[in-house]
Amino acid sequence: MKISTKCLVCLILNLAVLTRSVECGKFWHISDIHYDIYYSLNKTTTNITCPSSYNYPSIDPGPWGDYNCDSNFRLINSSIYSMKSIEPTPDFILWTGDDVFHTDEEEKYLNVSLMYDIMSNVTSLIQEAFPDIQVFAALGNHDYLPKNEMPSTPNDIVANTALIWREWLTDDQYALFKETGYCSSITNHAPNLRVIVLNTNTWDLYNPTVTGTGDPAGQFKWFEEQLFLSKIAGNKVFIMGHIAPGFFERVVNETYFWPEYNKRYVKLVEQYKDVISGQFFAHHHTDSFKIFYDADKYPISVLYHVPSVTPRIGTRDGSVNPGVRLFHYEKATTEILDYTQYVFDLQAANDGQNAEWQVEYNFVETYGLPNVSAQSLHDLALKFKASETSGCKSSNDQCNADILQRYSLYNTVSYQKGYCDSICQRNFVCAMQAVDHQLYQDCVNSWNNAVGLRGFQFFGIYFAFGIVLLKF
Repeated sequence: MKISTKCLVCLILNLAVLTRSVECGKFWHISDIHYDIYYSLNKTTTNITCPSSYNYPSIDPGPWGDYNCDSNFRLINSSIYSMKSIEPTPDFILWTGDDVFHTDEEEKYLNVSLMYDIMSNVTSLIQEAFPDIQVFAALGNHDYLPKNEMPSTPNDIVANTALIWREWLTDDQYALFKETGYCSSITNHAPNLRVIVLNTNTWDLYNPTVTGTGDPAGQFKWFEEQLFLSKIAGNKVFIMGHIAPGFFERVVNETYFWPEYNKRYVKLVEQYKDVISGQFFAHHHTDSFKIFYDADKYPISVLYHVPSVTPRIGTRDGSVNPGVRLFHYEKATTEILDYTQYVFDLQAANDGQNAEWQVEYNFVETYGLPNVSAQSLHDLALKFKASETSGCKSSNDQCNADILQRYSLYNTVSYQKGYCDSICQRNFVCAMQAVDHQLYQDCVNSWNNAVGLRGFQFFGIYFAFGIVLLKF
């Protein structure tokens, strides 16, 4: 019987390090549910089954949804109850926002009351499936109306969302969250681990209520205080939020933080590298990661991007299979050891072949790494960078072509099976190795110069895709 990597690293540590006890913990990360209550198989003559498609016709609509639509209730219910079936007693759950569906006709399809209903329904599902589990929830850019326009000042929508999530908040956390959308808490199962829940909507480049200057809602001041106090107390920190710093890995030059806020975030990660055990974000709907480096270019921290439950990204060719993720960590050190990515094959489910959530891959096993630390992922990024996108020229696997293609496939949760060429390779590598804006531009320029290409040649290829992605 094959041993799952679920806690294999812990078993190895127990055998190798006999002088201390190593206890594994696990937690779920779920995000970007985007519940489209209007999804219907009663197709019109234009074959549009949902308002979340932005008027694109359906690809293959069925009872579980469509790749051009956001999640219907059946898919959402399946995702949460499959998590319960796979691992019913996680130490906690990270839920990084975006419950409300996409639409470019908000006045027609959405209102504040409906938005509350959607968020309440998803919250109730999670509470019913995991009644005694600690849940950390963050606000997404679609968890406000109009989307992307969440102000940094106290407002009714954030206050009412705090009420919806009241069961998961202590009195102090509730008092802070309802005013700001952020809070933090020590985890129940790892008493030296604090989870910092950020409201990154206040740092969003596409939020017209902020200007990219100052400190909206005093969040940076509070954030640094949390990191400092954790350091003094000897605690470790997980950071979570919806919109992440850095760049989107499928489109060149696509970023979501204001430059100044991006710089401040990166500086804090470098300053408190010994405190931060992991960063957990979403928003992209894809499966990727980012590596942070110190001034000496030593890898110091990892940001893990979890893919979405919704199969929709933003264009007809921009879909993913739904995914949820189970992380494995060591409780004493709070070190992330591995994670298991689960996939729901939407087409197979609609075709009646298989409607089960299955293991897509285990990270450590798939990439042959000792763990998912910053150093391990740095080593992996170097393999991606060295990969021959034209294919291996011999049986020697030093070109790492297969491993790059595997990463490209997993990036869309095994949906897009096209070949990752040199442009794709550049976008992946620069996004994962350069969170800082200037370093990212240097990476892109260096790559383009190395192959004798100019940046503007690529921008046009992805321009339409990038514009639609602004509606994330």
